[in-house]
Amino acid sequence: METLKRIDLTVNEATTLKALINSMFAEYNFSDVCINDLSRITKTPTKKLRGVVSSLVKKNLVEKEENDSGFIILYLTDLVAGYVEDWREEAGEPVKLFCNGSILFND
Repeated sequence: METLKRIDLTVNEATTLKALINSMFAEYNFSDVCINDLSRITKTPTKKLRGVVSSLVKKNLVEKEENDSGFIILYLTDLVAGYVEDWREEAGEPVKLFCNGSILFND
């Protein structure tokens, strides 16, 4: 049996990741969420949020890609895509995420 990886997050990372997960609604691996959207949702200044997103990218939880209009679109990696309810079947079991010693999602 494979042991799931545990990833510890800061409060800002957890807040941002939860907001991104909750913003996903279309088909698996589709996103139209940009940093400006997350800034409005989390009420975090865009400059600060860029640092938080960079940290989530380093932890391999989020990917970012600039679109043709110059917006940075954010995507969930396969490690956490399973937290999107409609994607769970395709994505599989997500990693366990913790913030301040507490698990973020109880499945």
